[in-house]
Amino acid sequence: LRAYAPQQSVPSQVLHQVNEFLVRDAGVSNMFVTLFYAIWDPQRRRLCCANAGHNLPLLCRREGDLEILPPGGLALGVMPQQRWPEVELLLRTGDVLVTYTDGLTEARNSARDIFGDERLRQLLQPPLSPSAEGVLQHLVRAVDDFCGDTPAADDLTLLILRCAEKGKD
Repeated sequence: LRAYAPQQSVPSQVLHQVNEFLVRDAGVSNMFVTLFYAIWDPQRRRLCCANAGHNLPLLCRREGDLEILPPGGLALGVMPQQRWPEVELLLRTGDVLVTYTDGLTEARNSARDIFGDERLRQLLQPPLSPSAEGVLQHLVRAVDDFCGDTPAADDLTLLILRCAEKGKD
């Protein structure tokens, strides 16, 4: 990914190049990768993205609407010559994009209950924290509280993008 990304400004093309590399190597390693790849243009407030089999990101609009980004295509490394549709989003001040690994939604508690997509969506109802860090801490705390002393079976990775007021970081 680090080799191909600097050469391309189009997410679907980056995914295509990485996929072709992984497919050539798949016979040896049996490796595949899920990936949500996005390019953020803060000046235009434009996010261009493509999804290769990864969890569907959630876009929390400042008005309170929750949008589930559309699925893309197969994971990388599964089949050659695949294509991934691109999605272009225009974000407004206060919009929050939440991307995450399945370690979040598949986290379990001592009763073996799963955290789940619906619980995540409920946590993203307004009012949200005014900072990306606040949204991140809110979600991590909720998973920790849900799981209690049950050890994690998978990694938990979150990336939060909050669209700031123009001219502010």
